[in-house]
Amino acid sequence: MTAIPTYACMKDRHLGKFTLCAVISMLICFGTYSIVGYFGYLTFGSGKVPSDILQGYTEKSTVLTVAIIAIAVKNFTTYPIVLYCGRDALLGIFNVNLDRIGVRVIVTLIWFVSSLVIAILVPDISPVINLLGTLSAIFIFVLPGICLLQNILLKDPELYLNKNRLLIVFAILLITLGAFVCGVVFMQTLQDLYKTPSKSLPLVTGFRQFKESLCV
Repeated sequence: MTAIPTYACMKDRHLGKFTLCAVISMLICFGTYSIVGYFGYLTFGSGKVPSDILQGYTEKSTVLTVAIIAIAVKNFTTYPIVLYCGRDALLGIFNVNLDRIGVRVIVTLIWFVSSLVIAILVPDISPVINLLGTLSAIFIFVLPGICLLQNILLKDPELYLNKNRLLIVFAILLITLGAFVCGVVFMQTLQDLYKTPSKSLPLVTGFRQFKESLCV
């Protein structure tokens, strides 16, 4: 979702450099998430890792404080990019002139205040996030597969080239895989919604508990 504005902000816009940056970023994320998930399973056991891994720790420690601050910095740096995409998409739907700075400021303030109020009042939005997470398979697999399929059919409608035939097969595989992953994640999310937790864990990352969670 943030690929287009990120590419637009590049000083030297080349598809090759952008692809390299994207691949390196995904490898870093893959390695980081894999390490965190691995140690999470070692710490809590299979099936007992909380959705927010920091919620599983109840003791006050410097490491936990650093992790909470790191999450806050991450949200602070990524929020403007996501808000930019959402704001432009929203204004584009209503055909609003994006050059009017007053409209952009008003929409940004409403968006930010709404997010802040929801973050303070709603104790747990993980079910909503899990449901929205099913859309990630669509963005990662289905939409690129559809774009590739449409692009090949526009360039070579009769599929004379063997390369285009292979790309058509690859596009269909992407779409099928995305639909399968989306369905599996969606059904798993529905099962988690109706699952009764056996033990409630204290939320050490919540707004109200943030002060008590920090080590002195």
